[in-house]
Amino acid sequence: MRLKLAPWDPNPAKPLWLSDPHSADGARPSALAVALRPFGYLLYAAFFWLILLIVIGLAVGFVVFAAVATRPDGPLSDVAWDGAVSGAVEGFGRVGAVLVWLVVAVLASMCFGAAMLVYLPLSTAAAALVASLAFARSLQHRYREEKITGTSWARPGDTLGFRWPGPDGRGLAITIPVRRTPYSIAVVKLVHAGYFVKRWTFLAGWAIGVSYVATLVIVWHDVPPTVTVVAAVVGVVGLGLSVPAFVRARREYVDPRSR
Repeated sequence: MRLKLAPWDPNPAKPLWLSDPHSADGARPSALAVALRPFGYLLYAAFFWLILLIVIGLAVGFVVFAAVATRPDGPLSDVAWDGAVSGAVEGFGRVGAVLVWLVVAVLASMCFGAAMLVYLPLSTAAAALVASLAFARSLQHRYREEKITGTSWARPGDTLGFRWPGPDGRGLAITIPVRRTPYSIAVVKLVHAGYFVKRWTFLAGWAIGVSYVATLVIVWHDVPPTVTVVAAVVGVVGLGLSVPAFVRARREYVDPRSR
């Protein structure tokens, strides 16, 4: 049975636009809300911009750490490439070691790519952009008589990390702009890209993750030149595959009503 949540559209196949372009629930904001909401939106935006910087910093930091920590004087100097390879061969045999490393590479590329380099940055950036847009609009006189943002709910199980419905039977609550403009359309599509798991977005993230894991291999201190060359080729191929995947992913979030 499909969940009906008037006045919001719960269909995740298109952006969740509010039905009333002037107010999220039919009520005008109070004078106190109008006076205080710039501060709330500013804090909201600052928080998510900070989280986004942390996410980007972690992605860059892992590469720097792998390059520095594996040097002879680094904290991971004892984690030698040859030792890791020989240990896997001794434990699983040659064929087993290859399979183990392939599984590790696939899982690592999925975690780093789809999770850390795509979905987490997209969802965080989307929240930061929504809050920044709301803050800018809260300072403009023409928005004093209307609510700037509203809440829309996805169906349970349709969004990343929210499999089960909440106490009220709803899925993930998403804050989106009330007034529809070309910029807010782009922002809401970004919200969907960050929260709704789509095939091509996931595959694009996976391809980027392959390049990211290849980069970690390249910067590892004692990796043989042959392995470095292979990793570089794999990394370039991963980046190349991510481009058409992202192009297809962008088409998955086109609002049918904007055509």
